[in-house]
Amino acid sequence: SIEMLLYIFSSFTRSLQKIALVLNLSLKTDSETNFLYSFHCT
Repeated sequence: SIEMLLYIFSSFTRSLQKIALVLNLSLKTDSETNFLYSFHCT
Protein backbone atom coordinates (compact mmCIF):
# COMPACT_ATOMS: atom_id res chain seq x y z
CA SER A 1 0.00 0.00 0.00
CA ILE A 2 0.99 3.62 -0.42
CA GLU A 3 0.87 4.21 3.34
CA MET A 4 3.41 1.46 3.88
CA LEU A 5 5.72 2.94 1.23
CA LEU A 6 5.40 6.39 2.77
CA TYR A 7 6.18 4.96 6.20
CA ILE A 8 9.26 3.15 4.90
CA PHE A 9 10.38 6.26 3.04
CA SER A 10 9.98 8.54 6.07
CA SER A 11 11.81 6.15 8.39
CA PHE A 12 14.53 5.76 5.76
CA THR A 13 15.03 9.52 5.43
CA ARG A 14 15.01 9.84 9.23
CA SER A 15 17.75 7.26 9.57
CA LEU A 16 19.69 9.01 6.80
CA GLN A 17 19.44 12.28 8.73
CA LYS A 18 20.71 10.50 11.87
CA ILE A 19 23.62 9.01 9.94
CA ALA A 20 24.48 12.42 8.47
CA LEU A 21 24.34 13.96 11.94
CA VAL A 22 26.61 11.30 13.41
CA LEU A 23 29.03 11.62 10.51
CA ASN A 24 29.04 15.39 10.87
CA LEU A 25 29.75 15.12 14.61
CA SER A 26 32.54 12.59 14.13
CA LEU A 27 34.11 14.73 11.41
CA LYS A 28 33.90 17.75 13.67
CA THR A 29 35.48 15.99 16.63
CA ASP A 30 38.13 14.50 14.36
CA SER A 31 39.22 17.91 13.12
CA GLU A 32 39.15 19.28 16.67
CA THR A 33 41.28 16.45 18.05
CA ASN A 34 43.67 16.78 15.11
CA PHE A 35 43.96 20.49 15.84
CA LEU A 36 44.59 19.89 19.54
CA TYR A 37 47.07 17.13 18.70
CA SER A 38 49.08 19.33 16.35
CA PHE A 39 48.87 22.16 18.88
CA HIS A 40 50.36 19.93 21.61
CA CYS A 41 53.06 18.59 19.31
CA THR A 42 54.49 22.00 18.50
